[in-house]
Amino acid sequence: MKAKHRYLGGKRIGRWLSYALAACVATQATVPAAWSPARLLETKARQAAPTRATAALNQALELQRRGDYESAAKAIDVAKARQEELTQVERRELAMVEERNQDALRSRQEGSDQLNLLEKLVQAGQRSAAATFLKRILP
Repeated sequence: MKAKHRYLGGKRIGRWLSYALAACVATQATVPAAWSPARLLETKARQAAPTRATAALNQALELQRRGDYESAAKAIDVAKARQEELTQVERRELAMVEERNQDALRSRQEGSDQLNLLEKLVQAGQRSAAATFLKRILP
């Protein structure tokens, strides 16, 4: 008894599979290194389990959003210490977060210094100097 051949769209499955296999092998030679299976697995693993540096960066972003700049600075320090674990995009983001956090801390300190000076002027009875200073610092 003759074996029955299975057909797929008018072609034998064996021939179709050999064409598909040949196409896959031919395209493997042109796949860039960025799309290699090892690179894809590494990327997926990184996405699945964020590194400590990534977690510290995310924590710094959240703390900064809440206005807790001192705690954000500590989280930024942790992320900077483990910077080699970050992607290039995350490293750029870390640099921007650090710059914004330093600006916020500096502004907060300047505001605190101005309030302290204003309080000293009022306590010293120099109300006209305090009023002039207040007009100068307020928009």
